[in-house]
Amino acid sequence: MAQPNSDFNTFLDLQKSAFAPFTRFSEASVKTFERLARHNYAVAGDLLEYGIAQLNAIATAKDPAGLVSQQSGIAADFVAKQTGRSNDFFKLATEAQAEFGRLVEAVADEAPAAAKAA
Repeated sequence: MAQPNSDFNTFLDLQKSAFAPFTRFSEASVKTFERLARHNYAVAGDLLEYGIAQLNAIATAKDPAGLVSQQSGIAADFVAKQTGRSNDFFKLATEAQAEFGRLVEAVADEAPAAAKAA
């Protein structure tokens, strides 16, 4: 008769090996979500700075031509910043896609060996 602890340890090892791909996927998902949240937080900060700069321009404007000039400069800076942010977002998405692709390939490579072992 098999030992109860041995059977239980075998069961735990089986569960760990069966759920290992899901664990790796969850870790990668959380990491990607955190990076995306930080990126969106930075974009929100840029929007807040843009709004404050626009209000400051309105408050300090002496004539309409000066206001338009200030606002166009502020808008050009904002657009340049957001272009960089969109490039960062594209890079983040590309890296996440590559990481998830590697995870899927790793699971696909491990699956035949696990099936033979079972």
